[in-house]
Amino acid sequence: MDVNWFYLDQLARSVVEWGYPATAVPLARVTAEMYAQTARAYTTLGLTLAATGDTRGASAAYAKALEIDPSETRALELRRRLPR
Repeated sequence: MDVNWFYLDQLARSVVEWGYPATAVPLARVTAEMYAQTARAYTTLGLTLAATGDTRGASAAYAKALEIDPSETRALELRRRLPR
């Protein structure tokens, strides 16, 4: 796998942790598009969307991650934590 994927993913997650989730969404979206067969990229997209309050978008991103890899544990756990 391309090593850049890891750094892009970490950057998006860090931006959320720094308190700028709306800024992280486009980065996570582009990363998911660039690495469309990487479940973790969609999990991070879901994380950023959930942090902005877009639970519907987050749920769709987690579903895509689980479609790629049904054992993506972060997607399973983060989807479980979404408000219903």
